[in-house]
Amino acid sequence: MNFIHTPYQTGVALREDVFHRQFEIRVIGMTEYPEDDPIYGSYYREEILTVCESSTISGAVEKLARLYETDSWPIRDEDEDYYDSELGHDCGPLSFSPRFAEIYDRQSRRVLCGDFSQGLIWFMPLTPPQDIATLQAKQCSLREEAAFESGWDNYSTARELRAQVTRLDMYLTDKRYACLPEVKNLATRRYNPESGHLWRDPDTASYS
Repeated sequence: MNFIHTPYQTGVALREDVFHRQFEIRVIGMTEYPEDDPIYGSYYREEILTVCESSTISGAVEKLARLYETDSWPIRDEDEDYYDSELGHDCGPLSFSPRFAEIYDRQSRRVLCGDFSQGLIWFMPLTPPQDIATLQAKQCSLREEAAFESGWDNYSTARELRAQVTRLDMYLTDKRYACLPEVKNLATRRYNPESGHLWRDPDTASYS
C-alpha cells in the first residue's frame, strides 16, 4: 500500500486513500421539499450537506466551485426510493440553495469558510485574540436578541439574528490553518458561477 507525504504535517506520510480525503466540504443551505399535498407547493428546511473530499485545501475549493457552477448538489441518494405510495408522489428533495461552506480536515478541525450570498466569497480567518474576543461578544449579544425576539413570537427576526451569529462564526477556524499561506491566498478570492471565473478580490469578506 502506498503512503504519501502530506504538506500539512511535517514528516507525516498518509496512506494513499486517506491522503486523497484529507479535507471535506460541508455546505449549509436550504433544501426544498414538496408538500404532502402538491397544491400547496413546497417548503424549505435548513440542512448541512457533505459535498466533496480532496487531498488539498485548494483542490477542495476547486471542486466546490464546480458543484456551484453546475448546481449539482448531492441532495438525493441514488439508492433511496423517495416515492410515497400513500401520497402518490415523490417526496424527496427538489433543490438546494447554498448559504455557507465549511472546509474541515480529517480530524474535524475547521480550515476555511465561505459565503454564497454574492457568488462564493471566502472569509479571512481571524487570528488576533482581541478580534476573536470582540466577535464572540457580538455573537453572544445577537443570541440574546434572538432569544428575546422568539419570546415575543417574532420568529423571522430571531431567525435572521441567528443567521448573523452563524455568519460571524465563519471567521473562526483552527489556528494551524488560519496562518497558512494557502488559506490566506484562497481567502482573497471570489468565485462567480455565471462567469465561471475565480479571481482575486481585495474586498473579500473580512471581519471588522
